[in-house]
Amino acid sequence: MSNTHRYAVILFCTLIGLLANATKTNAQKEGKDRQYVEPINPLIAIRPYIKQNVDFYTIGDRDGEMKPLMYRTASGVSFGGQFTFKFFNFSYERTMPLLQPKLTESFQPVYQQFGLGFEGRSFGMSFNLAEYKGFVLQNRSQIPDSLYSDVESVVYRQDMRAKSFNAALRFTFSRSVSAKALFEQSERQKRSAGAFGMMLAEKFVELRSDSSFVPAHIQDQFSETATMNRLWINNIQLMVGYGYIAAAADGKLNAGLFMYTGSGPQIRQWSGDDGRKRSLRFPAVAKVRAGLALNGKYIYGRIIGDFDYTTMGMKDSRMRWWETYWEVSVGFRLYSNKK
Repeated sequence: MSNTHRYAVILFCTLIGLLANATKTNAQKEGKDRQYVEPINPLIAIRPYIKQNVDFYTIGDRDGEMKPLMYRTASGVSFGGQFTFKFFNFSYERTMPLLQPKLTESFQPVYQQFGLGFEGRSFGMSFNLAEYKGFVLQNRSQIPDSLYSDVESVVYRQDMRAKSFNAALRFTFSRSVSAKALFEQSERQKRSAGAFGMMLAEKFVELRSDSSFVPAHIQDQFSETATMNRLWINNIQLMVGYGYIAAAADGKLNAGLFMYTGSGPQIRQWSGDDGRKRSLRFPAVAKVRAGLALNGKYIYGRIIGDFDYTTMGMKDSRMRWWETYWEVSVGFRLYSNKK
């Protein structure tokens, strides 16, 4: 045998050994992963749900001397549904006149949301677009009735509208922890575990109204915010965090909490009586999500809560946008004939 053939045989045997070892290592790794997380592979899943968004837009003075104005979206309980095909899901929801804040008879709020998602164990991607029409000033005691001929028009702001677009890329730095087991339920977390993670998000919020967000009797306490009636922000957020999921009943029952915080560039544009302005800042952002999931083969259910916080402070005021919701749902899975 020539030296060339000998080297070729040695190289071939080495490659076979490396391949066999890699296959064994991957098999061991997959086996270890399955000790913690069990995949569920239905063809389709349908999940009707009820949900309530309780979102706030707050405006306070820079020195913190006055109690902040607290505008709440007038939406009540929403009814919606999610359709899932393998790892892809689509959802839609719309508010109904249930558990709304106190409103006048003529007040007709609108809230609807569209969502898309692509969920994996270590990586997830989601998009949602929400539309709000109608806000209510929660702390109406700040409005002196004697100063307004129609105080109801100051408290019940049907002229205030908002749009919100959120996109998020989620990374979990361990295959032994499955956020989708808790929030999408296409896997089961069989053993309790925690892991660090990262989220890259894009958030766009636009608020507008026919008149200033700030009531007339306190406009003299502000400068650039006083007559503001339109504001939009576009925020790229980089957040790091940690999540933990507790498991029971061999993964059929999961409870967990994920928390993220960070910052990123935020472009703001606003307009009022003094024209249109724009600025750049790096605000603090935070996100918390918790859930309780019951995960059977054909039927599954969950209760989740979500909190999302963004600052939008101006030079003369402190502004915040708070997005929170709770949700209860029951879903049904269908498997292919092969299953």
